[in-house]
Amino acid sequence: MSDTSVSVRTDQKTKGGTSRRVIGWTSAGPLALVISSCGLIKPPPPPEPTFEEFVTCQVTRTECTNWVEDDTSVIDEVNCPSSAIGTNQFTATECVTTTASTSANDAQAACNLYCNGNETTGGLYPLGFLVKPGSNVLCSAAVTGNVPQAQLTPGLCTVAATSPGATSLASCTIGGRLCENIESTEDGTEFCSTMPETAINFSKCFDPSQFLAENLCENSLQFPPNSSGTTLDQFPWWRVNNVTPNASACAVAAAPLTAFGIGAVSIGSAVAFGTTVPLVAKGGFMTTSTHCDADNEFCSTTLNTLQVQLADFTVGGFTVRNPVARLVAPAASSLGSIPAGAMTLQVEADLALGHALMVMAPAQPVAISASGTSASLVGSLSGMFNANLEDVAPFSLALNVSGSTTSSNAGCSGETAQQQLLGFELLQDWTAGQGATVALTPDLHTQGCFGMQVGGSGYRTVNSTQFATPLAGTTSTLALDVFIPPNQPNQSWLGAVQLYLSCPSANFNNQYIGQAELTGKPVGQFSTFTYPIPGPIETVLKGSHPDCSFSMAVNMNQTPTPPVVDNLRFQ
Repeated sequence: MSDTSVSVRTDQKTKGGTSRRVIGWTSAGPLALVISSCGLIKPPPPPEPTFEEFVTCQVTRTECTNWVEDDTSVIDEVNCPSSAIGTNQFTATECVTTTASTSANDAQAACNLYCNGNETTGGLYPLGFLVKPGSNVLCSAAVTGNVPQAQLTPGLCTVAATSPGATSLASCTIGGRLCENIESTEDGTEFCSTMPETAINFSKCFDPSQFLAENLCENSLQFPPNSSGTTLDQFPWWRVNNVTPNASACAVAAAPLTAFGIGAVSIGSAVAFGTTVPLVAKGGFMTTSTHCDADNEFCSTTLNTLQVQLADFTVGGFTVRNPVARLVAPAASSLGSIPAGAMTLQVEADLALGHALMVMAPAQPVAISASGTSASLVGSLSGMFNANLEDVAPFSLALNVSGSTTSSNAGCSGETAQQQLLGFELLQDWTAGQGATVALTPDLHTQGCFGMQVGGSGYRTVNSTQFATPLAGTTSTLALDVFIPPNQPNQSWLGAVQLYLSCPSANFNNQYIGQAELTGKPVGQFSTFTYPIPGPIETVLKGSHPDCSFSMAVNMNQTPTPPVVDNLRFQ
């Protein structure tokens, strides 16, 4: 192999990208607390408050315009010849979690993602491991702007405090190299033999209280679907051009909504890495509306919302935990079908290597029907499964979803963002901290559709997403329902549950609210515990702060079934 060729391992040629990254992350949880049956040990000094920034990057880098099979190399079968080495310049964006003291370094680290990559994991830039002095592979990324959280439009890098519906418009550019022609090596490895530079502008309506423009514009590192389906973006980059609140393009004609609950049933299958696995819903809901002409002669159905919490599944050797599928914006139908490309489904899940997000759309029409008592959605959607920086593959869902107005889950469709957060209805609102695993259960809850299991042994923490204050109905007392599991190894000590509040803008970090002792309460059922709120914390909760979050510390012995929490509320 000559000195002017670029060599990358075979399994990188049609792979690349990553799910959303967090730079300079600091846990919101009380990391060093130690709780015992003897009482409470106060937490150490709090970490520096974190906040979100919107970073703009100017990138110049060497790219490959096409890969070729190389039969002379002992190690690599697919290389980039010197004739295919070119230079590309672009402006990209990133959302980054940072602190006041690390802002500059974290912004630069975010931009450097567009120059990062190595032989084994690829990254956003599969040639990154070859960038070194004297090499013909170059990459530079400069920070040209960073906007702090206080100046950001809701939905850009932070969610809105309340839901205005899917009324915000994200203007996006996704760029990279389009794989126009795929060939195979002798051992069957596919590679792109033609990759023209491509940049596509598109826009998406979304609810800024539920979704982020960054994720929608990143589009799971795939070019928007066309008649032939979804295409993986080679050498990907993306840019959020702007977010427009209350955009006229996102206006939907007002019409009464009908809610349909989705039970714990099979709803189709998933295909990735050559493996097909069943999809089973834990529960969920959809809402529809009907729009007719002036004579009520022609009517069409709009799918306004869809949210399904799925059971864990394993595909291609990867276990997908806590997956949830949500409709990004209302999708209108015509003659009983939602047109190809006219609906966007976002699927979020936890993998062993971190959080994954897939944006999916149908390449073919999706059938929809709705009556006064039932609704159904049948069709296929495609996207890209991004298991880690290396394992990216086409991912498709074959859905056959039915809902009924008589299902109790229909009632969850009307929940506000605050009700979903405090009711533990979405795991995207709560993350496992020290020593914890979390999962939603439809079988144990005191309100809504789900309770949240907090697995682990001994001391464990969970942290909420940020929310804005004041919260509706704030009083001087919090209450929490806790299911204490049976088969306790130590009946004389059942444990304790603590609550904390963080609000960086109020200089509050892991402020202790209170502790509930579980000992003496019945096992195998829920009990309600109250937490008198200290005066300074009550004042903050009743004030105006955009960046508050709750943390919960559960300290219990390990049991065959984990404890469950539900219905955090003010009394």
